[in-house]
Amino acid sequence: MKSSNETAGERGRLAASVTDCASGATRSSAFRADGIVRGIGGSVAFVAVIAGLVLLIGDLAAGLAARAAHAPISAAPLLMVGAAFMVVLPLTRPGWREFIKRAMVGAAFILWGIAQLMPPGVAATTLGDLVITLYVIDLALVIHDWRYAPSRL
Repeated sequence: MKSSNETAGERGRLAASVTDCASGATRSSAFRADGIVRGIGGSVAFVAVIAGLVLLIGDLAAGLAARAAHAPISAAPLLMVGAAFMVVLPLTRPGWREFIKRAMVGAAFILWGIAQLMPPGVAATTLGDLVITLYVIDLALVIHDWRYAPSRL
């Protein structure tokens, strides 16, 4: 006959095993969701690179820059890579400061893509200036971080 302590110990091990199984399923689902989001982000980024190459080939081959179709073709890679970056960003779980820096870059690409679609004028110029400012702030923060990081040379 088992003592009450042995029985309690077995129940504790059984409860821990059930908890491990339950949390394992949760972790497995989380890993699966992360993988799906990473896959989507990577796929969109790949398509963005292809769109950028198509843009360059079109410019070189047929003088596409003079045609009206140029705006959406030039905006597409910027919008896609910015969106892919923003979708994947939360999965990287950076600290708040790094999150803000990375989000500024993703937003800059999206805003740059939007600016490509706008007709020339004050709004497009201002949006372009906002994009420039976001890039400048981001690089200034990177330089600041390098100044105070341990030397890697």
